[in-house]
Amino acid sequence: AAVTPQGVLATFDREALTVLEQQELVGPSRLSAARQAELQAAFRDVSAWAGGGYGYRLLLRDGEPAGSSGLGANAFALPNGTVVMTDQLVELGRSDRELIGVLAHEAGHVTQRHGLASVYQALGLGLIVTALTGDVVSASTFAAAVPVALVQGGYSRAAETQSDRIAARYLLERYGTTRPLQTILARLETAQGGAGGLPDLLNTHPGTDARIEHLRRLEDAAR
Repeated sequence: AAVTPQGVLATFDREALTVLEQQELVGPSRLSAARQAELQAAFRDVSAWAGGGYGYRLLLRDGEPAGSSGLGANAFALPNGTVVMTDQLVELGRSDRELIGVLAHEAGHVTQRHGLASVYQALGLGLIVTALTGDVVSASTFAAAVPVALVQGGYSRAAETQSDRIAARYLLERYGTTRPLQTILARLETAQGGAGGLPDLLNTHPGTDARIEHLRRLEDAAR
């Protein structure tokens, strides 16, 4: 995952989004232009802080298009820095700091290439060869399987813990606390009954309680 060419990552993002839209898992956001602008500004700060030269962009989307269940309240990152956050998750958040904590967590998955590693583990050697040779045409074919691979595989315990640590560092630098991310994780678990759709927030190996405790320990250690 670490040596996959940047051009291949961009192809993965583009093709994966096409699949999500064709399957009507996401649709155009219903948020006001002003609200979207606020969240875009917040993401620009997060992505500038995260760095790494990725093609960061925040896509705000309706997670229940055309009355379908879709993704519901969720957020997830694609390999080249495209982060999708649904209207339903924005509505679930009770402060921008909670949503910013989620965005910082997703940026951690991007910089550490967790999503790409999950896809490789799920799809096997053929995809790895394609990525290493930079065959963009073949990469387009494989990229269509990216959403499915992420749903089935999720993230490893180590990857999820690492992204929480990155989000905690951002929150501690900006606000001096990890509580915003703790709070929205707990609320999302209650709202969804502990079941996630696409990654990332709950479809993970460490349980929500363990993640919240880890965030608390990181805050205590920073004092």
